[in-house]
This record gives sequence, C-alpha cells and structure tokens, in this order.
Amino acid sequence: MSDSDYFVPPIVKPTPGGAAGAGSLDGPLTVQADTVSTTANNKFLIVGSDGAELFGTNASGECTIYQNWLVNNQFSWVSIFPIYNNINTVANGVPAFRGIDDRTSVTAVDSAEITVYAVPATTGKFRVSATLYGRSGTITAGTYVIKYTIGGFTVTKTMTISAVNTDVEFSLIIHPDASTNVTAQLTALTGTSPSVDVTCLVEGIGSDT
Repeated sequence: MSDSDYFVPPIVKPTPGGAAGAGSLDGPLTVQADTVSTTANNKFLIVGSDGAELFGTNASGECTIYQNWLVNNQFSWVSIFPIYNNINTVANGVPAFRGIDDRTSVTAVDSAEITVYAVPATTGKFRVSATLYGRSGTITAGTYVIKYTIGGFTVTKTMTISAVNTDVEFSLIIHPDASTNVTAQLTALTGTSPSVDVTCLVEGIGSDT
C-alpha cells in the first residue's frame, strides 16, 4: 500500500445494499484501500470524524459493511479477538470490563447495595474481583460485601479488615443467573477517623459476555 492509496473526498456517503443493512458516514472521510472497485469480496477502510467502517463488497458484489470500529469517537468492536499478538486465544480473547465500584478514602458505610453490574437476559461467564484496603485512621472493623445470584441462590462474599495498611481481596469466575445483579456494599466501618479503599470489578470473559 502506498501514499496514493489515501485520499480525502469532501463528502462521501456509502450506502450498503447487502445483508449488513443500510447506513452512511458523512465526510470528510479517508478511504484506505488496495483497490476501490465493485468486484466481489473487495474491502476497504473508511474513516470519518464520527466513525470508521470496514466497507466493501460481498461475494455477490453487493455493498456491505463488515465491521464498525468507532461510534461517536469511541472504539467499538462487535466481535471477539480470536488472535492476539499472533497467538490464538479462547473465549473473548481479552476481558471486557463490564462494571466497577472503585472508591478511595471512604469514611462512611453505604446506605444501600451498589449495583456494580446488571447481568443481561443472556448471561455467561464473568470474573469478579474485589479488594478492601484500610487507608487511614484507626480501624477496628471494616466490612465490604459482594453479592451475586447463581441458581436462584444469593451468594454473599464478605471481606473484613481490622487495621489500617492491611487489605483483603478475592477473585473468582462465576456464571450468574440472567437478569440479576452483582452488587457491592461497605456495611461496616468503625474506629477513629477510619477510611478505606474499596474496589469491585466485573469482567466478561466468555465469548457470550
């Protein structure tokens, strides 16, 4: 590919007619291609200020969008990563961060459970990791509780500390029930001017998450 393969037209509105459906990108756009033609299975990259698409023709010569990477200037990937650094991967290939409770210097308990992640109607495998750390003051008791639902049963993971500069953590893989929540709550914090750091991270690691 050479520099001549790049050009910026003032306005380009490709409208796909293939199975991928209809859509368009307003310019100015950059089209990167080895060839731009209507031959079957030809693909080229279109990059605009509001999106990027791998665009081309399918086996029947119809115009098709193969992949969308940017939506409102945010990276978007609609598939898994089957290969990373030239090595085949499994499941998602890379984890997807789905929810997080990440707070520092917390000085008061939570009045209610915090929904870290709302599991969708189609569930899968997730990794749940959590940490409770005593930051400052004196701590006689600090308790951070993580909950999720499996088989209709609410599983409760309770983490406790009783001194500053100490921590407790866990990480596990779960397959929660569909349409349930992974929650976190600081339920106890006593001592003299105590403060803690809390983190609960939910990652999608299955190909269906």
